[in-house]
Amino acid sequence: MSLQIPECQDLSLEGIRKILFSLNKTLVDLNRKQDLFQVEIKEELKQRPTFMEVLENFSIKQGQTGKNKGQLLWKSLKTSL
Repeated sequence: MSLQIPECQDLSLEGIRKILFSLNKTLVDLNRKQDLFQVEIKEELKQRPTFMEVLENFSIKQGQTGKNKGQLLWKSLKTSL
C-alpha cells in the first residue's frame, strides 16, 4: 500500500484539503487492515496450545525425573510454541 497524495504545486486551501482528504483515507484504510490483522492473530493464537496444555501433555508423555525431565520439558516447550 502506498500513500496516494494528489499532485499539488501550490499550497492553496483546496490543495491542502485534497492532501488532508487523501491522508485521512489512507489512515482509515490502514486502521481497517490493522483490525483484520489483529483478528487473524487472535484466531491463530486460539489454535495454539496453552502453556498449561503443553505442561499437561508433557507430564503425561514423560515419566522421567530430575535434570532429564527439565531438559525434555524445555525441548517440548520450544517445539510446541
